[in-house]
Amino acid sequence: ASTEGTAADNAAQWDLLHLGGYFNCPELHTERLLDLCGAVRDGGGKVSLDTQYDASEAWEGRGGHLKRLLPLVDVFLPSAN
Repeated sequence: ASTEGTAADNAAQWDLLHLGGYFNCPELHTERLLDLCGAVRDGGGKVSLDTQYDASEAWEGRGGHLKRLLPLVDVFLPSAN
């Protein structure tokens, strides 16, 4: 068994967390992701987000998740359409 822990345990040491294809990955729309982004930023790292196109055209993430994620994002790359 690994003694290195999970990636989230080391998130405060990361320089950058990039989230790509957010709307196409609804399993990322969780409290755990918000905690991970917070840990990266608490350690001085940056979070970037490329939402890509939302096929549902709801543009909010599951349960309105995007609204809670955006304050944790340093670089936002929205889609034009």
